[in-house]
Amino acid sequence: MQNKQAQAKANEAVELPASKRKAMTHDSVMLEEVLEIFAPLGNGLILDATFGRGGHSRAILNQTSCSVFAIDCDKEAVEYALKQPFFRKHDKRFAITQGPFASANKLLAQHDINALDGVLFDYGISSTQLDDAERGFSFQKNGPLDMRIAQQGATAQEFLQSVTEQGLLENLRACGEQHARRITRAIIQARAEKKLPHNTQQLAELVRANIPRKITKRPSYNFRKNQTRAQRDSATLTFMAIRIAVNNELEQIAEGLRQADAMLNEGGRIAAISFHSLEDRIVKQQFAAWTGRRSSQSTTSRHRASLEDIAHSISSSKKNTLADASPSMQAQLLAKQPRYRYISERLLRPSLRERSANPRSRSAKLRAVEKHTRAYKDDKRIGSVK
Repeated sequence: MQNKQAQAKANEAVELPASKRKAMTHDSVMLEEVLEIFAPLGNGLILDATFGRGGHSRAILNQTSCSVFAIDCDKEAVEYALKQPFFRKHDKRFAITQGPFASANKLLAQHDINALDGVLFDYGISSTQLDDAERGFSFQKNGPLDMRIAQQGATAQEFLQSVTEQGLLENLRACGEQHARRITRAIIQARAEKKLPHNTQQLAELVRANIPRKITKRPSYNFRKNQTRAQRDSATLTFMAIRIAVNNELEQIAEGLRQADAMLNEGGRIAAISFHSLEDRIVKQQFAAWTGRRSSQSTTSRHRASLEDIAHSISSSKKNTLADASPSMQAQLLAKQPRYRYISERLLRPSLRERSANPRSRSAKLRAVEKHTRAYKDDKRIGSVK
């Protein structure tokens, strides 16, 4: 697969002034791997649940026979797609609508779609959103404390005005912030004194002021490249925690996966790209439950035990195949067996080449499963990603 050509086509953008063109482009992550996952679906219908700037949709339309129905809760992403000659050219294989992927079933029903062959999730925010100061996602450019992906509902400013101390503390701890209590107390105190930050730079400065200097200046070294690695800003985890809370992202991910399962045809595939451990944990646990794999925080152990008991019963009665089992035993086996299997046994990560070309891809993790409800009869894996 010609990755450079795919990326170039996927990143075709609206004409912008040269001074802004670089900042506003978005490089879609792990294009080759996504294409390899969905190419075996023939002319199936794929839901791009997080359209963004359409890099994945564009690549799928260019290099497979699949059709794409895209959704995005950001109205700017939908407006972008409708202006693009490429997507207008492929209007018989492409459609898009605005809304959250947690409401995918309702959005698709409005277009008389009730079944899918593939679903792609690319969680988080796009580089375009991150680089737009007015959206308030980044502390690198000063802007209002907004952080709303859908540009609806309470802003980050309003969230900080209303959140309880315990609620904010739990959000920061969930994102791995080691100084969550110190930062929480500083924000709550600023609110009490009516000095709560009103823009991204003020919030970042407040956070940095409450993290010990020795932590913020701890050196990091990349031995592979024999050079000092850029430090993560002290405000990074706080901004991420607030953004996740404002957009209710984790609940959206869990509900989106459930709806994808409900609409997916047998033999269909689900691929999910996550960028931090909270997103990945939800995907990992849901996929573990679907595939019957053991997981330290999943509830599949009882499921697996019952399967082993049934298999032992068949084996002890010298009935070694599903066809040899009684009708009632067949029903139990088919009802209890895992309905999915992993397309790749290993977690997929961006290649070194991609990480070098697009540093923002370095934390991406791709997991993919295939729905195969009759897997017990046919144990042959198809279209595996190597």
